Amino acid sequence: MDCSPRQVQWASERAEALQLTNCCFKRVNALKLSCDDAAFDVVLASRLLTILPEQAGVIAEMYRVLKPGGRCFVAEPRYAFWASIPLLGMWLLVGLIHSENGYREPYKATVFSAEGFASLFAMQPWKEFKTWRDGRYQYALCEKG
Repeated sequence: MDCSPRQVQWASERAEALQLTNCCFKRVNALKLSCDDAAFDVVLASRLLTILPEQAGVIAEMYRVLKPGGRCFVAEPRYAFWASIPLLGMWLLVGLIHSENGYREPYKATVFSAEGFASLFAMQPWKEFKTWRDGRYQYALCEKG
């Protein structure tokens, strides 16, 4: 899932070239997923909270679309400097190549303290969840009851 039609098209073409038949790609809004409740066994997200507003709403949507017993894994940068490098690269590319996807990455990455990151997940009634830090990233692993 991505908000960029070009990214969705690229992923679809890549999967077709690799003859993958167990995946699909869609353009979606992470705050209002077009999926039914309890539709997925697993939700993975990497560097998503860094660029989106309303992070608690994104976590609530992840919780909503997970089946009971489903798991969510989230990886987010710990340091603003490292999180901002890809954003700077994207802004430079957008300046050179006109993008028609209707989305512009933020100027600055959102990076959470360990407590702030954990508090995002504590807002949902997970069966259990844990957060930890390792290297440049912090992680959350959650299981829906």
